[in-house]
Order: sequence, then structure tokens, then C-alpha cells
Amino acid sequence: GLTGTALSLIRLQFEAVVRAAWVLHAAKEDWLEKFSAPVPEGELSEPQMGPPIPAMIDAIGAVAGPAATELKRLHGTVKVMHSFVHGGVHLVVHALRGYPAGKLTSVLQNRNLLSLMLANVIVIVSQDPGLRGSVGRLSGLHAACMPPLQR
Repeated sequence: GLTGTALSLIRLQFEAVVRAAWVLHAAKEDWLEKFSAPVPEGELSEPQMGPPIPAMIDAIGAVAGPAATELKRLHGTVKVMHSFVHGGVHLVVHALRGYPAGKLTSVLQNRNLLSLMLANVIVIVSQDPGLRGSVGRLSGLHAACMPPLQR
């Protein structure tokens, strides 16, 4: 089926959430200006992408320690995520032998946590006082759907 394809998308979600949190909490104004500048006509190169993911997570940690702890834990699975994205051994072996239910559950819990983190970024950016505390309430209501928190 499409399980391998779905699993490969987790890496994209992970990187998007890290970048969103980094832009919110730690990106410098000059970087934001360069990154958001229009790409000149005919230019094929990618604009300034910012620091590597581990450096972004460290910068997030300076202002959002618990989120950075979870992002570091998830970053520990990056080699496996790369394997799925690039058709590596993890993708091939699991496609041939199946996906262990426990691993799929863990991936789903991690994806749920990433979605919750992104929701938190959106709440902060919205500056809507009515949304304050909503992510915490969601987290509490759905704790069984999340990975165990790292301490």
C-alpha cells in the first residue's frame, strides 16, 4: 500500500514544524527579510535556508525548552525518516515484511505531537487571546494519543 509514502511525509512535517517554531522564536530579522525576498526571474537556486535543523532546535530551546526536548527526541529518528524519503533500507524491508504495529503507533503518536506543536505556533502567531490555553487543553484531552513526554 501507501504506508511507506505516508511515513516519508513525517520527515517533511517534522522539518516544517521545526522551521515554523524557529521562525517564531529565534530567527533574526535580517534572515527573515532575505528568506522572504522575491526570487529574481529566472533564478533557480533556493533562497537562504537558515541554519541546520539541530541548530534551529537549540535556538528554540532557549525560549521553549520542553518543545526543544521533544524536537531533539524526534530528530533522533531522522536517519530512519531519511530512509523512507529516499527509498532506503527501512522503506524496502518494511515494504517486504510489513510494518510492526508498535512502530506504526509510535509514528502516529509522534505525528500527533508535531501537529500539536504546529497548532501552538499558530495560536501564538494569531495573537488571539481567545485561543490561549487551547493547545494545553487539547494536549490534556488527548494525552493517550501522544508519545510519552521526555523529562
